[in-house]
This record gives sequence, C-alpha cells and structure tokens, in this order.
Amino acid sequence: MASTRLHPRKPDIALAWNTFVRLSVPTWFVFCMATRAIYILNHPASSSDDARLYFQATQAWVNGGDPWAVRSSAGFLFAAPPPCLLLNLPLLPFGETVAAVFWPIAGLASVVLAIRHYKLPWWWIMWPPFTGGIWPGSPDVALLGLTLLGAGAISGATKVYSLPGMLGEGRWRAALGAAVLVAVTFPLLPWSRFISEFGTISSTLAAQSPSGIQLPLIAIPPMLLLLLSLRRAGLLVATPALWPHPQDHYFIWSIEAARRSRVLAIAFSVPVFAPFGVAIVAVRLLVQRVIERRGSGQPNESGGRRTPEGFGGDERIRTAE
Repeated sequence: MASTRLHPRKPDIALAWNTFVRLSVPTWFVFCMATRAIYILNHPASSSDDARLYFQATQAWVNGGDPWAVRSSAGFLFAAPPPCLLLNLPLLPFGETVAAVFWPIAGLASVVLAIRHYKLPWWWIMWPPFTGGIWPGSPDVALLGLTLLGAGAISGATKVYSLPGMLGEGRWRAALGAAVLVAVTFPLLPWSRFISEFGTISSTLAAQSPSGIQLPLIAIPPMLLLLLSLRRAGLLVATPALWPHPQDHYFIWSIEAARRSRVLAIAFSVPVFAPFGVAIVAVRLLVQRVIERRGSGQPNESGGRRTPEGFGGDERIRTAE
C-alpha cells in the first residue's frame, strides 16, 4: 500500500492579516480599558473629579470668588472659559454630591445615544475618549448627547473645541446658536477676570494636560494644508490634529471620522497619537487621488472619487466585521 505524504498546510497570510485588521480596534479598546481600570483601582478618589471641580468653580463665581482659583481634590485647577460656568447653574440648589453623580450618569447615557446614532457596535463604549470623560464626570460627554438631540449650541458655547467637529457634520445652526448664546451671556460672565488671568490659565491648562505636548509651530502649516485637502471632512479632525494640550475626551466630536477609520479610532485614543493619525489618513487620501487622476480619471460607482478605507467616503467602515 503506497504511503501518502502529508503536506503541511501553508499559512493563509491574507486571512491572518484580515483577522488582525478586523480585531485591531476592539482589541485596542479592551487594552485601553484595562489600563484605565488599573488606574481607577489605584486612584478611586478621581471619580467625578471634573464634575466636582466644575461645580465648585460655578459656586465660587456665584458667590463672588475667583473660579480659576478653585482646585480639585486631585490638585487640578479650573481652567475652562467662562461659559462653562453656566453648566452647573441648574445643579447649584441640589449640591455638589448630586452634580458628582449627575455628570457621569449623563455621560454614560450620551454614549449609549451616540452608539445608536452612529450605528456603532456596542464595544465602542470602551472607546477611550468616552471612558476618559465618563469616569471623572467631564461635562463633555453629556454635551455630545445634547448635540445629537439638537442642543449643539450649548456644546459650542461652552466647549470651543466641539465646534470644528460639529461644523464638519454640517451642524451650522448649532454653531450660530453657540455664537448667539455667548453674546447673550457675555455681560453675565467674568470675562474680564478670565482675560486678565489668561496667561496663567493657559499655563495651568498646559501643565495639567496628560499629553503635555502640542504641535511645533513648524508643523502647523503642513497640517493645515492636509486638513484643507480633506475639504469639509478636515473640520471633523481639526481638533485632534491642532488643538494644543488636548485630553482624549476633546475628540468625541470627531466620532464621525473615527467610526470610518481604524487608524483614527485608535489614534484618537491617545492624544499624542492624534495628529499623526490625521496626517497618515490625509496623506493616504492624497496619494490615492493622485493615482486615480493618473489612471482613468473616471468617477467610481457612487458617482464620486473613491476614498481610502476608513475616512471621508459615503460608505461607513464596518470595524465590527
């Protein structure tokens, strides 16, 4: 009887690569969630720290004090612009404890709303810009929910870095409403104190930033050109690309871009990576446009130029697949 020689099966490199790409985003989110959980276990007192700081700053302002002299239990100074003082006005009668509970719960509800609105898989609840805002009770995450419910004017007035992302999604009325809201409340807020202390407040914000970096001046012009090359989509990623000394929850208004790109979903998880992720995606798009123009120059089936995987096109990248 002739023996049959068994040949070892060659590894399917393409299958392995596709599996790696498919699982890269959820795996990264799980890793980030695990590292954040370790931090939380070691620093349980940081729970609702932002919520308490914002509440105390509003309380100080109402009582005639200096809100930018308020320091949290973790040692962070309040460093937000005056409109942010308005956010806790409705909560003042209920006390600090209620505010410390309200903002994380509102943030979690907003994340659920965002996941449904953008048709994301549920593991996106672990996206670091979400978790980085929920745990300390940052109002940013709750404001994203208000934006999706049609109250983006409040987000734009209190969080300037939300405006580029909202404009990138075409929320022009919200931006206009934000300008009106700032104008109406301008006489009520301590703008003169903020302007006089602006240098100190800026230094404080830079010192308290986890990333501790910003783009060097020489890198800003080429980054602006890359953003312009993305057309209106460049507004979606303007805050992650250019904002000085950002924190990860600043990027939640860029979720429309992040959901279309594995590169951006991962890059926006760590502020120091964000500009590099934007540059990679923008350059890839430029290269593809050049290649297509040198080719047939014919539009694709959707009636427009084909865009690179993950950003800027009409077709959502299904990172859950």
